[in-house]
Order: sequence, then structure tokens, then C-alpha cells
Amino acid sequence: ACVDLDRFKMLNDSLGHSCGDRVLLEAGRRLVRSLTGRGTVCRFGGDEFVLLVDRTESLDAAQEILRAAMEGLCRPMNVEGQEVRLTASVGVVLGPVEQGQSAENVLQNADLAMHRAKDSGRDRMRLFHPGMLRRAQELLALDADLRRGLERGEFLVYYQRIMSADGAFIRGVEALARWQSPTRGLVSPHAFISHAEDSGLIVPLGEQVLRRACQEVTDLRKRYGAARRISLAVNISARQFAQPDLVDMVRIVLRETGMPPALLKLELTESTLMGDPESSLTAMRRLKALGVSLAIDDFGTGYSSLSYLQRFPVDVLK
Repeated sequence: ACVDLDRFKMLNDSLGHSCGDRVLLEAGRRLVRSLTGRGTVCRFGGDEFVLLVDRTESLDAAQEILRAAMEGLCRPMNVEGQEVRLTASVGVVLGPVEQGQSAENVLQNADLAMHRAKDSGRDRMRLFHPGMLRRAQELLALDADLRRGLERGEFLVYYQRIMSADGAFIRGVEALARWQSPTRGLVSPHAFISHAEDSGLIVPLGEQVLRRACQEVTDLRKRYGAARRISLAVNISARQFAQPDLVDMVRIVLRETGMPPALLKLELTESTLMGDPESSLTAMRRLKALGVSLAIDDFGTGYSSLSYLQRFPVDVLK
């Protein structure tokens, strides 16, 4: 089993590295005590441990040993007068090692299951199954295809119309990313946006979408006089919003495409803003200084604090 302590960095940052080291020592001692005579414990690196349970009479018995180890690990501990409660994400490979399977393969599989436990919300145990390995391989292939797609300009911008309440005319459009892959066909954002966010590819992708949308709407305004007041809404992801050069990037795109700032609306999710309200406020003020408008998307699905609207320079709620 691979055991990774949850949010250990937060503990290190708040109590200091010397206290963090003592927590690691105590965690290791508790795991060793829980497996006395029934297995081996080693610290694999950082805040990750590996547990090898010796042969048991059944798989259920092995799982019970691991559960007991986790219960012991999670009991409160006192570090320099501070009560610390640990939780852990655990990935487990059960059963005999198959013929030809190396120790590295077993550790890799346990690590995959551990990361699946973290992705599921932490403080839980996940058993490895072959589908996890297939999914990891699929994500690796997706990552490579996404990078090639960005280099080759395979991403398109579709537009959803924003109509007046009476449906008489178009008030604006919202830019939506689509991927025209030569091997996967037309790919919806549900299949790639979350991975792009996790991998950081959402930053260059977001810039491509913003630039293309601003250019296409500017060209539309030049061709059709009736479209001159059409506004453009573009989503800004949490990863993009955290970039220190975001405001400079938006400024450059506006200048190079000729898009009027007053017609550009940048949409930010509520959870993005509330992760660090003070930094969010500073970034929003700088964006507003460019002349663009700001919208909060998914409002009411998270913090739902109307009081924050008095502080944030928000133009639109969605």
C-alpha cells in the first residue's frame, strides 16, 4: 500500500519544518507499531510511506490490517503543545504478485490507486484495478495530443448567442472552445478542459481562445454595421487568473486585435475569486482599469456571499 499524508504541506507551512519532521517521525512509528510482526514499513519520500503486509489468510484480513493502521495514524498527536490530526490517502494492491510483475510495477499500481484516492476527496482508501492504469495511459495520450493541437492551431471558437429578453436581437456572444482533432474528431470541452486545467495547458489554450475570439468579433464588426455593439464574453480559468501576466496578456490581445475593451466581458467563477479574495480583488481592479467588464459565473453554487459583491468590481452575475 502507498500511504500519502493529506495536506502535509499546509502543516509544514503553518508549524514549521522541524515540527513537520516530528510529525513524520510519529506517523512512521505509528505505522510500524500497527504492522508489528505482520509486515514492513518504509518512508518512500516526502510525506509518503509504503506498507508491505506479509502473507495473510485472506484478502479481507489484509484490508483489516491496513484499516487498523490508518485508524492508528489518524489519532490526534501533540506536537509542541499543538494538537495535530492527520488523514491519509491510501492506494492498495491486493493479492499475490503475478508472475513477471516487478516490484516497480506493484509500487506504480499502488501509487495510481493512491492518487485516485486523493482525487476522490482524500482521507480514503482505494484498491487498484486495471482500469486505473488504462485511464492513466489515456490521459498521457490526451496530454500529448493536446500539446500537438495547441502547436498546430487545432482549437476552434464556437459562439453561443446572448439574446435580448424579448428575443428581438442579439446582445452578445459567449466564446466556447472546441477541439478539431485529426484523430479524435470534434472534441467537446468536457473531454479535455479539466485535464488542460490540471496540466497547465489551459493557460496557452485560454490565450489562443481569447485572441481568436477578439479577432473574429472585430472582423465581424467591420463587415456588419448592425453587429458593432455585440459584446464578447470569454471564460477565464482559475489557472489563468492566477498568472501574474494575465492583465498584460489581455492588454496585448486588445491592442493587437483592435477589440474595444468596453465590448469584452471576462467571466470568472465564484470559486476562483474566493480562493484568495485579496489577490482576486487586486487582479480584478487591474482588469477593470483596461476598460473590460467582469462577470461572476456559477454564482450561488459555492460561497454565495452577497457581501463580497460590495468589494469586488463586478458588472454581471450569472
